[in-house]
Amino acid sequence: MSLRGPAQKILSTLSKQDLGNYNKIKESLNNRFNPREREAAYVCEFEARRHSKDETVSEYGQALRRLGYLAFPNEKQDSEMMEKVLINKFIRGLNNLDLQKHVQFQRANTLDTAISYAIEYEAFIKSSK
Repeated sequence: MSLRGPAQKILSTLSKQDLGNYNKIKESLNNRFNPREREAAYVCEFEARRHSKDETVSEYGQALRRLGYLAFPNEKQDSEMMEKVLINKFIRGLNNLDLQKHVQFQRANTLDTAISYAIEYEAFIKSSK
């Protein structure tokens, strides 16, 4: 395993037995870099996140995905429920009501699909001006 800096220091505190246990290594790193106490802050940040005018819908969607996994770390990353939460938040956070409606009515079943619908809509609007 090749880690540097603070992560490497954490490994140096583990016993040889624990170093051979992937779950123990993962737990130790998570406790240091993503403590449970931080989850509440991530949930607040996730709920408050909106699409800003200076970012693309793709950037917004990917930022939302990252925040979602930090806010809800026990949810499996590819789970249907997590995708629904991400899609709904993505739509509600878009900065244009017509764009929200377009993506909503497409009934995407993954965040990536919802992002694609938003990109297509923006491209259509830009090309028709």
